[in-house]
This record gives sequence, C-alpha cells and structure tokens, in this order.
Amino acid sequence: MRKIKNSDLPWTPRMGRRSSVAGFSLVEGLVALAVLMTVTIGLIPLFTQSMVNNTAGRHLTQAANFSTDTFENLLQLPINNDLLTLANGLPRSVRVQLISGREALDSSYLPRPGFEYSVLETQDVGDLTLPEDPEEIISQAGFVNADALRSGKWIRVIEVEQFQISSLSDGFAGVADGELEDSERLLGGTAESNVQLKRIEIQIVPRGLNSGLSLGQGRMTTTLIKAI
Repeated sequence: MRKIKNSDLPWTPRMGRRSSVAGFSLVEGLVALAVLMTVTIGLIPLFTQSMVNNTAGRHLTQAANFSTDTFENLLQLPINNDLLTLANGLPRSVRVQLISGREALDSSYLPRPGFEYSVLETQDVGDLTLPEDPEEIISQAGFVNADALRSGKWIRVIEVEQFQISSLSDGFAGVADGELEDSERLLGGTAESNVQLKRIEIQIVPRGLNSGLSLGQGRMTTTLIKAI
C-alpha cells in the first residue's frame, strides 16, 4: 500500500495561523500610521514658521536695500534741491512719501541686488512730529491720491535741518564737538550763503501687511550730514 504523503492531500489553509499573522500586521500598521501622523503634525508648525521667517527675511532685506538706495540718492542731490529745502520761517522740514517698491529682478525675473521703487505721492507736513503708527502717519500727512493709498507699500519720511559749519564747534577756540544742536538750526529762508550743512534724517516705515511685515518690523532710520 502506498503511503499517503501530505503533499497528496488537497490544500487546506491553516486559518488560525494565517488569521493571527494578518491581524498582527494590521495592528502594527495602525500603530505606525498613528506615530507617523503624530510626527507629521508636530513638524507642520515648524515648516509654517520657516516659511514665515523666510518671507519676513526677504522683506527685511528689501527694507535695508530701500534705505540704502534712499541714502545714496539723497546724498547725490544738490544741497538746494526742493526736497532738501526748508519752508520759510521753519527750523525743520518734514516730507512724507508713499512708495511702491519691490526687490529688483533681472531679465529672467530672478532677484538681483538692489531695490526698485517709485514715489507715488509726496506731502510736505511742515515741522510736524509724526506718530509711530504708519496709518496714522498717512492720516496726518493727508495723502489724497487713491491709487497711492491703495498700492503704497512703504512710507519714507525725510526730515531736514540746516546749519552753519561753525555749529560743529563748541564755541571755545573753535574746538570741534561734532554735535549739531537744535538751538543752532537756521530757519527756512536764511540766505543760502549762510547755510553750509544740512542734517537729513530718513525713516523707512513699512505699511504692515502691504509690505509683508508686521507693525514695527523693517523700520529703519538713517541720518546723514550733507555739506555744501
């Protein structure tokens, strides 16, 4: 009689063993998925913050470039330029400009060094001391151009004072002290021959969400002394 081997019998699945293995794999998969989701959810805020930081960094770079370009442009203006001239009888001239600007792009629309901008509107506010909040600055400046108010991303404030060269000395044997005091300012309308120095303070103020920066971010102040 031929001995029957197991291989000659019809195949019958071992349900208990296969079911146990399949169940264990499903549990492992669910646990792995839960761990992965936990890790992913924890990383999402990091990626979001990284994107916010990169955007803010780009806008801060724009603010720095804008400030540098403004400094260089004003430095090249003649001392009697209208933008640097005081109104008659005032010790200080304050002018506010709404600016539309962006980072400079090359012919392939890739960023290049520099900053491209255009002055949308300029308002002379006399000797007015302006508030810190950009929208309050705009309100006090009295801008009227609707397009400028809508598209202006930056506010540039230019303050100008004028002095004689002797203001740099302290009055004792002409020793230079390097300080220009408010009491030594020359009023607007003073003969040009008596004006040898102009102190120019430039403030770059981002308009909050319009510029991509939060209130207070990117604000820069530069002071230069321009000689005749």
